Amino acid sequence: MNRTRPMVAMQARRLASRGIGCLMVDYRGTGDSTGEFREAEWGHWMADMIAATGWIRKQGSRLVALWGLRLGALMAAELCHAGEIDVGRLIFWQPVVDGRQMMTQFLRIRIAAQMDRGEKQESTAQIRDRLAAGELLEIAGYELNGRLSEAIESRKMHSLRPPGSVRVDWIESKPVGGEGLSRPSEKVVSAWRENGVEVVDQTFDGPPFWQLHEREMAPDIIDRTTGLFR
Repeated sequence: MNRTRPMVAMQARRLASRGIGCLMVDYRGTGDSTGEFREAEWGHWMADMIAATGWIRKQGSRLVALWGLRLGALMAAELCHAGEIDVGRLIFWQPVVDGRQMMTQFLRIRIAAQMDRGEKQESTAQIRDRLAAGELLEIAGYELNGRLSEAIESRKMHSLRPPGSVRVDWIESKPVGGEGLSRPSEKVVSAWRENGVEVVDQTFDGPPFWQLHEREMAPDIIDRTTGLFR
């Protein structure tokens, strides 16, 4: 969130300038919302999104879209798949398609920190065992609980196909030396299309701002997203 907020805020302002209302949500335990990250749970975050969508409708919005970045795309897909929220559109920025793979990458941040400090390094399996046993573990300055990590690991995009009435705009960074979506994403998109879901995919030029330590901007994805609403 810290690395991506400037990009998200820029996109929200661009859309708002064109008359498209945007609500940026800090889930419980993150950002300016109440609670601590160590208390965060998947169900709480889903409830936050349901409440946020209800608030938007009370402002008079009839057509609501969910815009998800990385894990947020996986959450949006689940809400739509489960029928928890009535939306007409999903917009995904660099979506996570496999929660377990994402958690593996996140746990490796802890291992890299141990390496930098010259400490004995744990394996991802050992970290998972500790989380499953109820321990709170610090990763990148945040305390992670096992309930949240287990919930994320169990989510996979291919099993969260939205209804055929929902359009999906799937936007990813252009792979180095290649074209089109990543192979894991392409598999999900193909499966959804075969089941009648309208998925419009495109790639953008720019740095992977969601994973870089220094703040980087990718104006191309903002232009492409804004162009979806012309």
